Amino acid sequence: MPTLSLAAATSFAASLLEAAGAPTLVAQSVAAHLADADACGYPSHGLSLLPSYIDDLVAGRIDPRAHGRWVLEAGPLLVFDAEHGFGRPLVEGALKQAIAVAVGSGAAVLAVRQSHHLGRLGAYAEIAAATDLAVLMFANVVGRDPMVAPAGAREARFSTNPIAIAVPSLPGAPVLLDIATSGIAMNKARVAQMRGEHVAPGLLIDAAGQPTDDPAVMTADPRGALLPFGGHKGSGLGMLAELLAGALTGGGTIAPVHPRDGATLNNLFCVLIDPQRLNPGQWRDEVAAMLAYLHSDEPIDPSQPVQAPGEPEAHARAAATRDGISYEVARWSPLTALAGQLAVDVPHEA
Repeated sequence: MPTLSLAAATSFAASLLEAAGAPTLVAQSVAAHLADADACGYPSHGLSLLPSYIDDLVAGRIDPRAHGRWVLEAGPLLVFDAEHGFGRPLVEGALKQAIAVAVGSGAAVLAVRQSHHLGRLGAYAEIAAATDLAVLMFANVVGRDPMVAPAGAREARFSTNPIAIAVPSLPGAPVLLDIATSGIAMNKARVAQMRGEHVAPGLLIDAAGQPTDDPAVMTADPRGALLPFGGHKGSGLGMLAELLAGALTGGGTIAPVHPRDGATLNNLFCVLIDPQRLNPGQWRDEVAAMLAYLHSDEPIDPSQPVQAPGEPEAHARAAATRDGISYEVARWSPLTALAGQLAVDVPHEA
């Protein structure tokens, strides 16, 4: 089980993507995004995604040289079509333009269509929060079959439709909520299956609609379904993410009227707000006071301190930067096999 530095993990991922046909700068951007997800404690959104990314790349479901195009630039309203390009470099570029608009005018709405997989959604919210903007993000998935059953239903009708919300906080990481609207992300179920693990009760049903803790139902034929978190609450948020990210952006919903060719495409609906315009000079103090109040609460388990959303990721990233990222056999073996296919050197320890 190798332990890689963040730089080594990024370099390895970039080499694999470039060997598969991605331009150097694109490969580096995507690789850094995936390695950072591993560092933040999201192995489901890290280097373990490379085999599926490269499958899409080789099959032509990603255009690695896509530049995307602006469909609308009307003051604070922005619509960007990523044209099936890699998510991180294209969406980051579009987001930075929307950030500039929000800084200048106080708010911006960014709609992104037809991006290849965005990866960890919270990473984009961190970019916005680093410029002192609050941000709300909703994403949906098109191009693939649904995998999440609505509350009380037997069959899947949504994808995991993540939501990320961030508020700047100084000093330290932003207050950042980054969640799937399902009880577990599909990629977390995938990683559990790779590891031969079961998941907690209440997260899955099999093809007959019966509860199960076996993630293998998600690759069975017929397939089972993930369940929304919190019953009708997560189901409602999943539906709204579908409509905001799919219908309002023009990128399409997961409804079967749209093609499902196996590509993992995301649409994104994003609202950026400058809190200084809303509550000048006071909002930072209020955020700090609320964080202090939260942290003052006594934990049930003394070894598990009460944390604000975003703090677990920040702590994990700091630990990974210091100690490196460990890859167990279940995640590492597919990467070494992929490296053999692409004639890329495999790092062992770095």
